[in-house]
Amino acid sequence: GGGAGGGPAVYSDVDSVALMEEARDSIVDKSAGTREKALRQMAVAMKASVMEEYMADKYDAVAYNVLGCAKRGKWRESALASHVVALTAMTVGVEHDDLVASVQEPLKFAVDRGKSAEAKACALKSLVTTGFICSTEDSHTLEMQDYCETVFKNKRTPDALRATALSCWALCATALPSAYIADECKKTNLPAFRAMLEHPDLAVRTAAGDCGAIVYDA
Repeated sequence: GGGAGGGPAVYSDVDSVALMEEARDSIVDKSAGTREKALRQMAVAMKASVMEEYMADKYDAVAYNVLGCAKRGKWRESALASHVVALTAMTVGVEHDDLVASVQEPLKFAVDRGKSAEAKACALKSLVTTGFICSTEDSHTLEMQDYCETVFKNKRTPDALRATALSCWALCATALPSAYIADECKKTNLPAFRAMLEHPDLAVRTAAGDCGAIVYDA
């Protein structure tokens, strides 16, 4: 049942599973409004501790349908879908390279081809979060960091996406050897981080400062 007095809904394990089942049925609906509501239901349901067990053999099917929303929906639906993919990664946890592989192309498509800066930023954050949590391969972390670099160095990248790309680059850096950061990243990225400290957008300046600090401290 829902919370009393208009507060946030609190669901039992049984209710959370029922909510997730209902959302999974609705997420393939032709109506964008119905799909959006289903994504919100999924986000609520995934807060329950029972979801770790529930998702153990269903995460791939859930991610597949959610990614369909990321690809075909308008910006709000696409952003919600990316958020639910990241929640899926948090729910299933480490050592799920198959989930990482399945989300790569759809989320990169959303970053590269999306029409909204907010939706593109959500897709990139979800892409890197999923890889950071679920991947067992250092090479994947390097690949994601390189992808973030491509995004934040592109002059056409909108500010909201640029700031997210910098933050995601920093997240990847925390999982890489400090010698690599000190050597390779100092040569290839430090000038770009310094230049972005003069950027008109505060979020970009802040994220660039964080990235520069990581390189200096390595």
